[in-house]
Amino acid sequence: MSKKKFLIIIVVSLLILFSLIVFIWLHIKNKGNEKLATRLYEDLIDSVITQYPNTSYDYLSIYVDNIVDPLNKKLLSDGSKKEILEYSKKYSSSVYDMRLNDLFTSEKFKDSNLTGICISFNFNLLDYGEAYINVYSYLDNQAAKVQTYMVKYSKNNWNISKINMEILS
Repeated sequence: MSKKKFLIIIVVSLLILFSLIVFIWLHIKNKGNEKLATRLYEDLIDSVITQYPNTSYDYLSIYVDNIVDPLNKKLLSDGSKKEILEYSKKYSSSVYDMRLNDLFTSEKFKDSNLTGICISFNFNLLDYGEAYINVYSYLDNQAAKVQTYMVKYSKNNWNISKINMEILS
């Protein structure tokens, strides 16, 4: 084998190895950011719930099946979703993962006088590390709101800014 072919093989091998290392590093980095995404959604829940005057609720329903990590644009893992629901138990001992419509058609909530909040999220990516998250909340038969938050990732932290709030009913 000539020196030229040998050098080409070495260079190609090093490029493949370098690419593999970068891929693994990015995968590990994004995996670790899921904890930050979990904390982001917990902060958004805090922001919504503290706006309502009642401090005691019979239930809290947070639809977590569609929440996305804004950095890697993937759905959060089941473990992170469970962590968010567990965190929310500080507001009510009865926390559910249900959509508003599912909540109303559930036998448990039909014709009940329970007070509670239903929260869901809608994610819109702007750029890497920047996104809009619409947070929909419904308080019994009193009010439905949508609040838009701008979230920016900077220095291993999410910065949250409320853009607007609409009362739907």
